[in-house]
Parts: sequence; structure tokens; C-alpha cells
Amino acid sequence: MYVPKDCFDCSDLGYMSTKIRKAYKDGNLPDTWKTRLHDIGFNFKIDMVDCKWHHNFHILRRYKFVEGHVDLPENYTDPDDPKTVECARWLQRQHVLYRKQKLRPLRVKMLRNIGVKLKRPYSPKRENRHVILLDPEKDKEAIQRWKKRQALSEALKANGTSLRKERQKRVDYYRKKRKEDKYLAKKELNSTK
Repeated sequence: MYVPKDCFDCSDLGYMSTKIRKAYKDGNLPDTWKTRLHDIGFNFKIDMVDCKWHHNFHILRRYKFVEGHVDLPENYTDPDDPKTVECARWLQRQHVLYRKQKLRPLRVKMLRNIGVKLKRPYSPKRENRHVILLDPEKDKEAIQRWKKRQALSEALKANGTSLRKERQKRVDYYRKKRKEDKYLAKKELNSTK
């Protein structure tokens, strides 16, 4: 984990870790310090992307400490605090990454621990279209489609299969046909050369 130099609640630790990394880079860090820090898992070289992520995370922690919540709006503006404005955009990106399942599990856990509500929409909201709740006057087509589907489902069950199996058979058939068509087209192209 990376602690930024200007971390609001542990600035001494941030300052010290920055000095240690600089001393390591310059070659001025004693060997005993290197081994002890290595034993506790201190990262001497840090990725700038991770560094920026943790920097924004600590700004979000500070915002929560001051405001009492982490609900930063996407269009947050504060001319006195540009870091928080950047953090608001960063937080929106974290929501998008979470929805796309591209946010690392450790980062998800860290964000949830400070109170960020990450949600993944599983499907869009739809109005209830159950056949019993449909209006027989307005929704005649929907009721007819449902009746056809039910009749097909019953017929397939009587034959010992299901709609899913029938769909899979059709998909397999068309995949096989497409492969054969590609093979024949390739063969024909090669024979004309």
C-alpha cells in the first residue's frame, strides 16, 4: 500500500516513506534498514498508477472525515480544493470499472470499507409484463405470443426436450453450416487461383 506524502491523518508516515524511497533510490539507505523494511513488506519501487490511485483514495478518506460521507457527486466543484474535484471524477471511474468487473478485489474491499456503495446493475428495470397482469384489450399480441410459447413448451416436454435444448440445437446447426460455407468458399477461392 502507498501512503501519500500529504496524507491527512498520518502525514508523518507519508513523509517518512517518501524519504525512505528517495534514500533507497539515491543509494543512501543502510543495509539494515533495507532488510527490516523488506521483511515487513515495504515497497521501495512503486507504480505511478497505483500511487495515483492511493493518492485519490486518501483524498476520499479525508473528504469522509470532514463531511461524514463519501457520496461525492460526479459534477462536484470547489475552486478552493481542486484535489477533491479530481477525486470526484476518479470515484466515478471506479464505479464504471466495478460495473465492467475490472476493479481489483483489494480495491473493491478498500472502497467498501470506507463506505462507497459499489453497485453492478444486473438487468435494466422492466415493467411487470406477466400474462395475468396484462390487459386483454390492449395486449392481445403479447398474450398470443405467450400462449404460443406455452403450447410449444408443452409439446417439447411431451417429446422429452425443452426450449433451451431446441435453441442450442439450432445454434449448433447454424454454426456448423457457417463453418461449412466458409470451408467451401475458401476451397472455391483456392481452386480458382
